[in-house]
Amino acid sequence: CALPIWKQLANYKANGNVWSVAVSPDGRYIAAGSEGIGPQIWDFDGKEVQLQSETRAVHGLAFSKDSGDLISAGDDHLISVSSLSSDHLLRRFPAQAAPVGLLTMSATGRYMLSVNSPSGVANVWDMQSGRRTIFSTGQVGHPQSGMFSTDEKNAFTITADGKSVREWSLDDGTAKQILEATSDRKSTR
Repeated sequence: CALPIWKQLANYKANGNVWSVAVSPDGRYIAAGSEGIGPQIWDFDGKEVQLQSETRAVHGLAFSKDSGDLISAGDDHLISVSSLSSDHLLRRFPAQAAPVGLLTMSATGRYMLSVNSPSGVANVWDMQSGRRTIFSTGQVGHPQSGMFSTDEKNAFTITADGKSVREWSLDDGTAKQILEATSDRKSTR
C-alpha cells in the first residue's frame, strides 16, 4: 500500500518552496526537491532515505530507469547523478546559465532532457557517453516542459506561454517542426 509515502509527503516540511517531485519507475521511491535542503526521498514503506551527497536547492528531479539513481538539478547549474544505495555522487553534467526547471528521462534511460526555462535552452544528454545536444529555441516563449518520443528519435519542448510545441531531432539537434496553438478554437464542454 502506497499510503505511508503519501502520508509522509503530506507532512513534508520544506525549508522553503517545494519545486519538484518524482516517482521512481519501479514505484519504490518518491522524492521531493526544495530550497536549500536537497531532495527528500522516501521508500515504499514511508521510511526516509538519506542522501548526504545532495544538500543544495533542487529544482528538477528524475530517477534512472532502474530506480537506483536519483538525478537532480540545482541552483549551482549542475545536474548530479547520485546512487541511492551507496549515497555516492556518480556523475555531474554542467547545465546552462539558468537553473534547470525540468528533468525527464527517455523510456530506456539512455537520454535525459533538461530544460532551462529563463535561458530558452533545452539540453539532451546521452547518459552513456555524456554527449550533450543543445536546443536553443529562439522562440518568444521559453521552453518550460518537454518529453521524448517513444522511439527515442525526437524530443519535444513546450513553451511557457503554452503557445507552441517544438519537435527536435536527437540525431543532430535540429528543429523538425513547430506546432502553434491557435486562439480561435472553442471549448466543446
